[in-house]
Amino acid sequence: MEFLKKHPAVASRTILWHLSNKPALCFPDKAFIRTVHTKEKGKVALRLERYVEDWMDEAGEVEKRVVCEDVSGLSRKNLEKVLKKVKIDLSKTEAEDEEDFQ
Repeated sequence: MEFLKKHPAVASRTILWHLSNKPALCFPDKAFIRTVHTKEKGKVALRLERYVEDWMDEAGEVEKRVVCEDVSGLSRKNLEKVLKKVKIDLSKTEAEDEEDFQ
């Protein structure tokens, strides 16, 4: 919740998605932000991963999907840089974003 307050543009561009019975934020057909436990006891990270069509093909290859291990502490500027790696520009609408990256 704190992440979405800090980055409201993410809330407007994502849908709530359940992945392995945990909540995730999905940028349709591009990427998702999921909660993952860290080695630090009680700490949860928000990991940005590329969206894949066929989960069975990618099973066991999480490293290939991971774009950023934890986006929770990123500034707006740094978050925008990371999201551009998966062709998402928060300064534009979803339709404008699609046009630019095609």
